[in-house]
Amino acid sequence: MKSKNPEINRRRIFWQDFPDHFESMNKSSRDLIYRVLTEGIIGDGLLGTERTLLDYGIFAGLDFVNGEVLETC
Repeated sequence: MKSKNPEINRRRIFWQDFPDHFESMNKSSRDLIYRVLTEGIIGDGLLGTERTLLDYGIFAGLDFVNGEVLETC
């Protein structure tokens, strides 16, 4: 069911406020997430230095590099 309230949890809804920019911004975000999860990019707002991408994958039961589910929940 679609919410009638455009301020879900009092957050601005980006695609409603900036519809002309949403597709390019969404693609950019998805591309970055893909690179972080397949290349293990470390940096501010990305992966930290305490755990490796492999550590995250083991915890989640996922192989990020090969795009496979290792365990079922």
